[in-house]
Amino acid sequence: MKMWLRFVANMGVGLLMSAVSFGQHYDQNNLVSNVSGVAPVTDSGFINTWGLGRASGGPWWIAENGTGTVALYNGAGVEQTLSVVIPPADPTNKNTPIGSPTATISNDSQTDFLLAPSEPAKFLFATVDGTIAGWNPLVGLGPGVAPPSTHAIIVGKATDGSAFTGLTKPSSMASPTSTWRISARAVSMFMTTLLTV
Repeated sequence: MKMWLRFVANMGVGLLMSAVSFGQHYDQNNLVSNVSGVAPVTDSGFINTWGLGRASGGPWWIAENGTGTVALYNGAGVEQTLSVVIPPADPTNKNTPIGSPTATISNDSQTDFLLAPSEPAKFLFATVDGTIAGWNPLVGLGPGVAPPSTHAIIVGKATDGSAFTGLTKPSSMASPTSTWRISARAVSMFMTTLLTV
């Protein structure tokens, strides 16, 4: 009898837990669109959007592949004043006049992924045309231009025709400050100096 009661109790708990897990769902709320009427905010530059990332407590950085930029939006979908231009892999190629961002990732380290002496990339970007670019508000400013910078700097370029479609930082590995680029052919790792490993 005790065995039967344990069986029934375990089955009851199992059924209850499965019902709870099936009860979870998410609602999609379109915040921004490049088509009028689809979302509360219409942004004509919101074209072919890919990856998004953010620093703790900051706005969302969204890769707008169709315009070669990364735009910033707050949680309500309101575009912020900063927009970062991602350079093309080959500025002389008239067929690809703009960059092609696909992924964004924040970097909170003060010593890793340096774009200039003592100026680390605050954000890193991957592109379909095979580049890794970095952005720091004080790097890439034109003469007499006040920060923040509106241009990312290319820090790595594929030589094998790879198209990078994602970035991530593995925090559970021995080197938590490495960045992985993801392409259709391979997964590569950049160490903090942005050298391919």
